[in-house]
Amino acid sequence: MSDKILTAKQIAERYGVAASTARAWCLNGTLPGASLKETELGSFWVVPESKLVSFVPPKPGPKPKVSATNGTTKRTATKAAKKAGKK
Repeated sequence: MSDKILTAKQIAERYGVAASTARAWCLNGTLPGASLKETELGSFWVVPESKLVSFVPPKPGPKPKVSATNGTTKRTATKAAKKAGKK
């Protein structure tokens, strides 16, 4: 029995995200088993459906920037600095 192959667009519809988000998941390795298929008309991402069984989409939004000096996020450091000055 052959595994059904899904395109990034089909994956986007399944998880309720934009096609560009699904393509980004493929590009950065978030989607397991994703591969770029080359054709005469261009290239597109494909993923075997069986690889999506345990896939959990990442939470939306940018990742917080972490300070290299103390490991806190910029927002946390700013709040702490404001609190310290208010005493």
